[in-house]
Amino acid sequence: MTDVAKKMYAGAPGTTDTLLYTAVAAGGIVRSIHVANTTGTAATLTLGLNAGAALAAANHFLSAVSIPANATYDWSGFQVLDGSGTLRGLQGTASALTVTISGVEL
Repeated sequence: MTDVAKKMYAGAPGTTDTLLYTAVAAGGIVRSIHVANTTGTAATLTLGLNAGAALAAANHFLSAVSIPANATYDWSGFQVLDGSGTLRGLQGTASALTVTISGVEL
């Protein structure tokens, strides 16, 4: 089977626990995250991997990371999503952050 590059999420997460992506049965790998804060105030982002039905602290990959006003944040690396695992998130300020998450489906 061939790995498939995928835009896993693009948008503005809610201010409460939001399902962003569900991996295919074989799983996936998060490779990059780009966040843009389009407001004049710092805003926070929390993401959890394999969080099931809730964004519990034990599953946080990024926890209340502060993105400065009118700034961007970039992450690149290798985080594995279990088969049918979920990527969940929330932002601290409504509509402040635009998030793009890219990776590979296995």
